[in-house]
Amino acid sequence: MKKTMLKGLSFIIVLAMCLAFIPMTASAQTPYDEAANKLFDLGLFYGVGTNADGTPDFDLDRAPTRHEAVTMLVRLLGQEQEATQAHWETPFTDVASWAEPYVGYAYANGLTAGTSDTTFSGNDAITATQYLTFVLRALGYVSGEDFAWDSAWELSDELGFTAGQYNETTAVFLRSDVASISFDALSAIMKEHEVPLYIELIYNYVITVSDAIDAGLIPDFIDGEDTGESGTDGENNRPQIGGDEEPDAENDPNGESAEPEPDDNQAPTGPKTAYDTIARSYEWYFDQLIGGDCGPTAAVMAAKWVDSSFSRTAQEVRREITPGYSTTEWWYTSDIESFFIKYGIDHSIRKGVTSESLKAQLDNGNIILLCMDTSFITRNYDSTSHFGRFYDFAGGHFLIVKGYMTGSDGKLYFEVYDPNSFGDTYSDGTLKGKDRYYLASELVSSAVNWWDYYFIVNNPVSFTPSSHNPNSNILYLPQVELAA
Repeated sequence: MKKTMLKGLSFIIVLAMCLAFIPMTASAQTPYDEAANKLFDLGLFYGVGTNADGTPDFDLDRAPTRHEAVTMLVRLLGQEQEATQAHWETPFTDVASWAEPYVGYAYANGLTAGTSDTTFSGNDAITATQYLTFVLRALGYVSGEDFAWDSAWELSDELGFTAGQYNETTAVFLRSDVASISFDALSAIMKEHEVPLYIELIYNYVITVSDAIDAGLIPDFIDGEDTGESGTDGENNRPQIGGDEEPDAENDPNGESAEPEPDDNQAPTGPKTAYDTIARSYEWYFDQLIGGDCGPTAAVMAAKWVDSSFSRTAQEVRREITPGYSTTEWWYTSDIESFFIKYGIDHSIRKGVTSESLKAQLDNGNIILLCMDTSFITRNYDSTSHFGRFYDFAGGHFLIVKGYMTGSDGKLYFEVYDPNSFGDTYSDGTLKGKDRYYLASELVSSAVNWWDYYFIVNNPVSFTPSSHNPNSNILYLPQVELAA
């Protein structure tokens, strides 16, 4: 027994000696490193230099000064350019010249009051409650009214961007704390606008929707495979309405084989999944000929589908959301997000466009707003057909996906509202972009190769598959909270 123990001990010692000579890989990132890197990728946090491997040096283990902290706050808000391009007046006599733009911006916008009537004390180390006060003021909360500056952690704990780790006994406060608080504050609710800070940054074009998704800020987001949840349930347990056929192998959205052009001489056949639920008894298709751009036109279609009383035109919302754009300038996905936020459209964003992910949302009674490349959709010159692209334009485009079906050729098609009619109609006067059918594999490729995300616009009413009647058993579903 004793010899066995000695042998075991010898083995452990030898193993430890061997391991000592094995080159060690970089240690796993701490939550502070992760927060700093995400902020850096968003352009909201800088390092103090560059490490030997080319990565930014955030110097997270050092206590920041008040000069540094107010600078980091201004960058967090995406206001560095505004701060540095203006001249600011402050009563402070002790501000370093390099920090004057940041202190000036913060003072002018009520983010700091200094340490006295004439001093900012910029070279002093900032305390936890001081930085929390900076952030809370940036979120619109008023010290002395909404919180006490010397116990700011009480409100930050309540808002969720701290969790009890700071109090009156906190003696050490480092740049790592600034990074962690700053990143978590992006998801904190602003007082006036009642949306998370990151939404405000999207709305002000500081960051994009894609940036927010990549940083993990957008809620109800699934990386890769979509379970079909719309955000109103925790489980994918809603009933399905027909249309369970799988696309054939050559129609796999991840496949590489080219699709043959569909047979356009036959009318579509097969079930239309969730068609009755997605349909409306009123008109909600709009031609971008009127709005001048596919982005605001698709957004207005989605809003009208959600609310029959929505009366804003694409031209009006374009002027409201992007007043600085020319009449020919495209909308971006961040503009769609800004529109949805402004008008309270219940929605979410998912990554990974596949036929199955789109079908799952349609089965749940939701519609999809896609940003895609029309060049992937086969051009069809048959003026009587409802299949394929009916116009010459090939490039970035927004449209609505509202149903799916199997064509007479056995292939899966998505039914879309394509706003690019420009007055082009069938013989019966119907605009050609209305109820158009695009081959599923082509539509998926058109999105994956342009912007591999999709907007889910949630149906404000539930439905029962047995009745196929959108007006029966109407139930109002709760709004999805935007906060993570």
